[in-house]
Amino acid sequence: MDNLGSPGAGCLQPNAGGVSNGELRCELLCFVQKRSEVLTTDDMVNVCSNFYSASEVESARLLLKGYVPEKRLPKHKGGADKDKIRKTMLDIIKVCLDPGADLPTFYALDIARLPPVGVDHVDMCAILQELTLLRQEVRMISELRKELDVLRSTMSASVNSQSELDSPVNHLTSGGNVSLDLTDLRLEVQTLSRLCDECVGLKQEVACMKRQIEVSLPGAAADWPPLQDAANVRESATVTNQLHTDTSSDGTSFAGHVKALRNSGATMKRGPQPIVGTSSKYPQKSVITRRSVDVFVSRWDPHTKSTEVVECVNDILQGKFSESTVCTQLKPKYEHLYASFYVSVTVPASCMKNVIDCLMSPESWPSGLLIKRYFHPKKKDG
Repeated sequence: MDNLGSPGAGCLQPNAGGVSNGELRCELLCFVQKRSEVLTTDDMVNVCSNFYSASEVESARLLLKGYVPEKRLPKHKGGADKDKIRKTMLDIIKVCLDPGADLPTFYALDIARLPPVGVDHVDMCAILQELTLLRQEVRMISELRKELDVLRSTMSASVNSQSELDSPVNHLTSGGNVSLDLTDLRLEVQTLSRLCDECVGLKQEVACMKRQIEVSLPGAAADWPPLQDAANVRESATVTNQLHTDTSSDGTSFAGHVKALRNSGATMKRGPQPIVGTSSKYPQKSVITRRSVDVFVSRWDPHTKSTEVVECVNDILQGKFSESTVCTQLKPKYEHLYASFYVSVTVPASCMKNVIDCLMSPESWPSGLLIKRYFHPKKKDG
């Protein structure tokens, strides 16, 4: 206990200097608190056990034990020092990740005692997925540049139309339709102007994200399509637009066939529908079809039993619909914090909707519970 305030340990006791407003100096616990949001438990154990010494880990354990006396933080004995450090670090990380533990905010003064995190401990799948999304946004920007060219041509056409409106001969021959076309054209120009502003903002956002990816992974964005050179994309978009215009003009496109079918008033023929008997004067009875309604219920008290959950379900249904109720306790991730159960209720098929409405109503269950439908995973063939 005498070495907890030493520079080598990097931790201060609660009654030592430098402790105020719920803040406490400890480089190791500061690293665990901050990096637990982005690193997995196994990665943090490996990084801390390789970086910190046994005295630093033991100092952090004793300091943390003073704030959570109800938690079990034993001092591991026997075996190699490396194994004892790993076991102690695992206990420390579990306490720091516990949402019920009331811990102060740990800070670091000696930056050299914060271990660096390299590429080996970064989720590369998430980075590659974000890189794929960025590439899609870059392609979208290239398409927007093509629409900007259309905007310029449209504005030129509007200027030409305005000059034609100044001629009384053209105004008389158009029969008043030119003014209507010009109004539609102005609305289209306003829409394309807003699209142009969105394109500029999106381009700036993609450039910023590209710089961030380049900082974290140098050379990862080297094969991106350039934002300034989009001639190939424009050419392909122009060809696609031309093909669409050609197929739509002669009425042979799919959209043209659908429009013609709607205008013709044709309706789809339906086959004969089955009927269900309702008479009760015959002694013969039909077979009773039974269905199973499965529900997942979580956030129970850790000491809750399966029989208590069954009694709660029977109280909700009041014995009107269910024929049998089976409750199975599941193994949660944190058994000391909450309990989870899988409830299967067997009911007649005619009452299935009523049972689902009762079980999925928030007013039916105690406050704070989490309830959702439970669907069994599909079995794969072979």
